[in-house]
Amino acid sequence: MGRKIFVSYKYADSSVQNLNYYSNSTVRNYVDYLENLLGRNNIYKGEHDGEDLSKFTDEWTWTTLKEKIFDSSVTIVLISPNMKVYYEDEANQWIPQEVSYSLKEISHDGRYSRTNALLYVVLPDNFGNYNYYMSYDYTSNSTTYKTNVIFEIMAKNILNKKSQYGNGSYAVTVKWSDFISNCNKYIDMAVNHQDNINQYDITKNITKKQWN
Repeated sequence: MGRKIFVSYKYADSSVQNLNYYSNSTVRNYVDYLENLLGRNNIYKGEHDGEDLSKFTDEWTWTTLKEKIFDSSVTIVLISPNMKVYYEDEANQWIPQEVSYSLKEISHDGRYSRTNALLYVVLPDNFGNYNYYMSYDYTSNSTTYKTNVIFEIMAKNILNKKSQYGNGSYAVTVKWSDFISNCNKYIDMAVNHQDNINQYDITKNITKKQWN
């Protein structure tokens, strides 16, 4: 495949299905699975192996993350039930910052990056279900997303295709079970949207909330 992929996720969220019977899985374990699936050289993670970046200063962390994001062309966001801290401003949380930076066209040391392809992979909850975020209606042949679970910048890149091109989203959304059965298919779909980026109204900035 040869694509460089940055994975954005909530490191210690344990509200996900165990990957095997004997484990107490967190989202980090799913990232390890992805690394084995896609190839170690294709994956840029949001932290070092076995380390939570929260132990480092925010300045050092953000500098490190920006380098990884800049050198990637696809951003995968792992959606998990507790990925979002509701009482904390989204501008102060890592995932929306990572998504925002990956969607911007950046100049760095004479090099330029384009807007990353964007792929949301929905992880199963503790009971193996996905309906905490997405549900499919067979009658209308449509999927409903509970966008309060995710960050605003993520939600704004869903159903954001310009009207003259019909309905659709810049971000491709897929369940974990479907993704691991044919990961290249969904990555290619996201890259196709990237190649046709002019068809979408892309939200690249985080809206900072004004609390009363």
